[in-house]
Amino acid sequence: MSQSPAEEMIKAVRETIDEIELDGKILDEVARIHKKYYDALLNAGFTEDQAIKIVTDLPIPL
Repeated sequence: MSQSPAEEMIKAVRETIDEIELDGKILDEVARIHKKYYDALLNAGFTEDQAIKIVTDLPIPL
C-alpha cells in the first residue's frame, strides 16, 4: 500500500526532527569534552587565556 503525499511529508518531518535531536546530543557531548579539556589545561598549569586559546583553536569534530 502506497503512502499518501501527506503521510510521506509527515514521515520526512519526523526523520528531520530525529536528525536535529541527534545533532543536538552530539553537540552537547562535544561541549562537555571541550569543557573537560579546558579544565584539564587549567589543572595542568595553563592560564585561562592559554586554555581558551587552545580549546577554541580545536576543530569541532562533526
